[in-house]
Amino acid sequence: MKRLRHTPRVTLQACSRRGHAKPGAPVVEAVAVVRSDEPTRAAVEAALLAKYGWQWRIAMVVERIVRRGRPVPRPTIRVTSSRPDGSVD
Repeated sequence: MKRLRHTPRVTLQACSRRGHAKPGAPVVEAVAVVRSDEPTRAAVEAALLAKYGWQWRIAMVVERIVRRGRPVPRPTIRVTSSRPDGSVD
């Protein structure tokens, strides 16, 4: 988050769930913006729940247990292509 607040420029590349870049995957330049407002957070959580269902619910229960019920800030990151037409190659 700290780096994104300094410069919003990022690069994206397809990777495995462990973060290893996939061979030959293109690198895409993009712009990332940190958002902390409640409507954005609620929309992102609704989208994650819709996509992952019970898995998302379990992850949230585990998180609540780990943080012992204390609320934590939950900022979101919006990433968009830095090309004017939104293309990625």
